[in-house]
Amino acid sequence: MKANPLGLGPRRYLEMSPLVCEIVVNLNCFFHDFEKASIWLNTKNPKLGMMSPTHMINIGRGPKVLAFVITAIDENHRELS
Repeated sequence: MKANPLGLGPRRYLEMSPLVCEIVVNLNCFFHDFEKASIWLNTKNPKLGMMSPTHMINIGRGPKVLAFVITAIDENHRELS
């Protein structure tokens, strides 16, 4: 069984907020790979103040992470069009 993208235990993973679920679903759609989404969530990102998205979610900045993910997906689709 693969690890979940936020590195949470199985019970806590099932109790994720709808916001976190939306972030994970969007990442899986973008990367088409659960492992790549997991790596992205746990890697420090210079566009997020050198914090990992997981850390930002844990400190209550989940809405900013979701907005960042949706913007990146939209920009990628525009570039491919």
